Amino acid sequence: MSIYELALVLREGAGKNEAELKKIAAEIVSKVKGRITSTNSLGLKQLSYPVKKALKGWVMFMEIEAEESEMKSLDRNLKINEQVLRNLIIKKE
Repeated sequence: MSIYELALVLREGAGKNEAELKKIAAEIVSKVKGRITSTNSLGLKQLSYPVKKALKGWVMFMEIEAEESEMKSLDRNLKINEQVLRNLIIKKE
C-alpha cells in the first residue's frame, strides 16, 4: 500500500460540523478499500472565486493508505460526488 495526501473542498451544506464531513470522506475512501491515517480540517472558508456556484467550502486534508491501482477509482468517485467541489491527490514519497 502507498501513502497519499488527499485535499478536499466540500460544499458548505455538506455537513453541519467536522464529524459529519469526516464521515462523508471516510465513506468515499472506504469504497476503494483505503484507510484514513490522519485528518486535518481548516473549517469553513470563503472561496476566492465561485466554484460550481458555491462561495464557501469546507477545506480538509487527509493522509490515506490505499493501493496505487485504486487511485483512478477514488478520483472518479470524488468527481462524481456532488458534495465535493475540488479535490487533489498527491502520492507521498
